[in-house]
Amino acid sequence: MDVAQSELTRFTRRSACTIFQQRHAEAVGLGGDIGSLKPGWQGDVVIWSGDPLELDSAALSVWISGVKQPLQTRQALLLKRYLQPQEGALPKAYER
Repeated sequence: MDVAQSELTRFTRRSACTIFQQRHAEAVGLGGDIGSLKPGWQGDVVIWSGDPLELDSAALSVWISGVKQPLQTRQALLLKRYLQPQEGALPKAYER
């Protein structure tokens, strides 16, 4: 194992993510405002059901600039619209 590999393997996944976030914030001159979850700091947060790199994990909650974002997709809204149409909800080409 060379020196570069040994340096990388000494970090846990959590510490590697922390370093990744903080260093990027510092690189763009925002190390005092972003890159960590602290009161008064700006941040976007995604809460996952499991490991975000695993295919079976899903976002449970998404917050952007302190505002909770809806998890409904446009595709889900369109599916509902066309499967259970309300009067006047469909485009004219689909009117009954």
